[in-house]
Amino acid sequence: MCIAIKDMHLRGAGLIGCAAAYGVYLATREAAAVELALEEDEFLERVRAAGRRLRETRPTAVNLRVGASLRLFLFLLLLLLLFFFVVVVIIVVVVLGATLFWEVPVGTTV
Repeated sequence: MCIAIKDMHLRGAGLIGCAAAYGVYLATREAAAVELALEEDEFLERVRAAGRRLRETRPTAVNLRVGASLRLFLFLLLLLLLFFFVVVVIIVVVVLGATLFWEVPVGTTV
């Protein structure tokens, strides 16, 4: 995507913004493909680096910055929501497990 944007194969502010968002998406997929070998910080740094490279291709293109930044923001928001979902699931499992534990009479086997 960087080459297509920098060499002006893509024209128009809207198209450039969409191409930048798609470029961040591709970087996310590429980083996810090697996720097993990456730490979380490395994964996020790869995605951020892709966003920086895309923004640097045309520094004056506002839609390019918005497209790359918005996609990165949505990706980080998704990670945050996933984290909260996992925390809620853990809390529910712990509460239900504790409730079931207290309902088992002493001396019985399960």
